[in-house]
Amino acid sequence: MAISYVQPLLLLLASLFFLPAFGGLIDFQYCNKKGYNFGNITRVEVSPEDTQYLIVQGSTSSKSKMLYSEALELFLRIDKYRFRMARYDDIREVVDAWPLEPGKDFVLKIYREKYLRFYENYMSALTLFGNFEDSGKLQQLICIDFKLPPPQ
Repeated sequence: MAISYVQPLLLLLASLFFLPAFGGLIDFQYCNKKGYNFGNITRVEVSPEDTQYLIVQGSTSSKSKMLYSEALELFLRIDKYRFRMARYDDIREVVDAWPLEPGKDFVLKIYREKYLRFYENYMSALTLFGNFEDSGKLQQLICIDFKLPPPQ
């Protein structure tokens, strides 16, 4: 009985063809190591159109509440210290759909701050803050840690 090598070879070629499409993906983890009630982050990548931007995809929980205000911060972590690299007091500048409604997907497009590009050996943290009760106090909704790849 002859063994066909055509199918495994075709599978290998097909996987090599699609490999570059996943080249910009960035591994991440939640800052609290378990996730957040507000929602989920599903993907972090360097933008394929412009490598100076990060794309963060996620969704809000169907049980989350409507936000009255929000902020987004990008930090650089060096050991136990955090250095704020960027802050968006109005995330409408970087989100694809506003308001962030319960149970909906969202995409954030964030500029790779010029100083952040040189610290690929350190962890970065992206934190979304929000205010549900219109109290004026922002609380952490989601936080992720990730390592940026070197700039292209």
